[in-house]
Amino acid sequence: MTTRAKKPVAERFWSKVHKTDGCWQWTGAIDGKGYGRIWVEPRLQTASRVSWFLNTGQWPGGLFVCHHCDNRACVRPDHLFLGTQSDNLRDAYNKGRHAPPSSAGERNCHAVLTEASVRRIRELRGEKTASELAVLFGVSNSSI
Repeated sequence: MTTRAKKPVAERFWSKVHKTDGCWQWTGAIDGKGYGRIWVEPRLQTASRVSWFLNTGQWPGGLFVCHHCDNRACVRPDHLFLGTQSDNLRDAYNKGRHAPPSSAGERNCHAVLTEASVRRIRELRGEKTASELAVLFGVSNSSI
């Protein structure tokens, strides 16, 4: 039995990217949260992390690869930036998608939801679980 040689990561990655004038859309596997996924030994990685690596030569390590464009399937390098969990929460808050982040970047179970947040939660409740919404808006599951 012959084993087929695996294509290099870069070749597999770029074959699954649809470039436009805006976002570069990942056309490969998408997870339940809307992030592109690709196998890079020894595990499945988000496409945005692999894009970061392929374009900078540096693995993001413990940092998040965040999206300026808020399109989770986007892999366009200039739409991506590195940040901590706190940076990511602050970015979401600044864009009106999240309750104010705590100083430690942890979930704030005593956060008060704004009317705009409640409207957005209602819009998203068919797409996300209560747990996902709680994390996104920085509140407890029971608040959702």
